Amino acid sequence: MNLTHRLEGSICIIKVEGKLNIEHARKVRSYIDTLLNTAEFTSVVMDLQKVTTIDSLGEGVIFLSFGKLTRKKIQLVLCHPVSLSMLFNDTYIHNIIPVYASEEEAIAHCNTGS
Repeated sequence: MNLTHRLEGSICIIKVEGKLNIEHARKVRSYIDTLLNTAEFTSVVMDLQKVTTIDSLGEGVIFLSFGKLTRKKIQLVLCHPVSLSMLFNDTYIHNIIPVYASEEEAIAHCNTGS
C-alpha cells in the first residue's frame, strides 16, 4: 500500500494505491491523523483510482475517517471508485459521502462548498 498527498489551496488530495484491507487499514487511519496534526485544510479528496481491492475494514476506515473529519468540520469526498463501485452500491456509501468519477469533479465539489 502506498499513500501520498498534496495540497491544492484548502483541499488535501490523498492518493491511495494498492489494497485497502485489514492489513493496511491502520496505516490509512494513521496517515490521516498525521495530516490532521501537520497541515491545515477544509476538505479531503480521497482518490481511490489505484485501489486494487477493499474489504470491510478498508471500507470501515473510510467511514471512520469521514466521522473524524466531519467532527473537525472537514469534508471528505471520494473519487475514482470505478473498481469499487459494486461494493459502494451495496453499502450505500455514496448516500453518506460524496463520490465523484474524477478528481476534477471532486475538487469542484469542495470548491463550491456543497
